[in-house]
Amino acid sequence: MLVLATQSPTKESIPREVTRNISCGVAFAVADHVANDGLLGAGKYKAGIRATDLRMKTDRGTCVAVGVTDNVFELVRTFYVPFEDGRDEVAPVIARAMTLIEESGRTVTDRTTDTAPEVVDHLADLATVMGEDKRVRTAVLLRRLIEHNHGEYGDWTFQDLKAALDDAGVPVRKSDGNSVVRAEDVTTAITERDEPAEFDDMADPAATAGI
Repeated sequence: MLVLATQSPTKESIPREVTRNISCGVAFAVADHVANDGLLGAGKYKAGIRATDLRMKTDRGTCVAVGVTDNVFELVRTFYVPFEDGRDEVAPVIARAMTLIEESGRTVTDRTTDTAPEVVDHLADLATVMGEDKRVRTAVLLRRLIEHNHGEYGDWTFQDLKAALDDAGVPVRKSDGNSVVRAEDVTTAITERDEPAEFDDMADPAATAGI
């Protein structure tokens, strides 16, 4: 959804190519028919749909709206609900809404979750799809990864594969004119990644003593 807000609704501030495709228009009190039609659409002033009739102070918060419902236009009363440092009037509104929902016998589905997104181990996946092969062409490797986990690798390109290999410290080598990845390099990268944690445990007297 694109929302355009301006105090000067003219063709200079909002191009006509944009306003032609706007489905909803809202105008608070405006001074003339130019601003009125700039916000609500061409011909609205002549049709009697006029935000010029709204009074600047008395009708503060009230606007003329078109395209919101099937009616030709609506008079809409709006409210500013503060949510600022030291002032929160949003939470009470939500609390009242939840109370009304409960009193009506309806339920609200809790869509929150504490489950962290699963982190995919690209190195482990590389080792898995290479299987017993000593080397695999990058084109074949990418296809195998997609087949192995389409949700993770379905949109990958060769650039994505190369970036993942670079991050993991796995070089792309040449063999018979083809770009290949060697199983030995993948194994080395996994070992170098996992070894520091093992060495840290060995260096920790408490870990060594089994405390």
